[in-house]
Amino acid sequence: MLIIYRQATGEVVENTGTNSFMPEGPPDDLAWGERDRTGLAILRLHDEDDAELVQATFTHYYAVHDEQVVIGDPLPAPEPAPEPPAPVTRDEFDMLMTMVLEG
Repeated sequence: MLIIYRQATGEVVENTGTNSFMPEGPPDDLAWGERDRTGLAILRLHDEDDAELVQATFTHYYAVHDEQVVIGDPLPAPEPAPEPPAPVTRDEFDMLMTMVLEG
């Protein structure tokens, strides 16, 4: 995992997530892309060697201080997905069709 963060505050701007092909993240030139690098820095974690820390970045707030990841409070639980609408019964369908046809 490659983490891009603001040097002054430690605020994480972006991370590359996990990738078994590149467990320490992509090369620097791919990581930066066209981004303005002013005030930003990179920290690399190894997806396997630092597995606990990497996993914690997905479930907790985190920042970078003194070139170390500092784990904060857990992220709030996501809102549950809304229930899908109930299927229309044949009687309801017939009633709706009658209303449409009668105008």
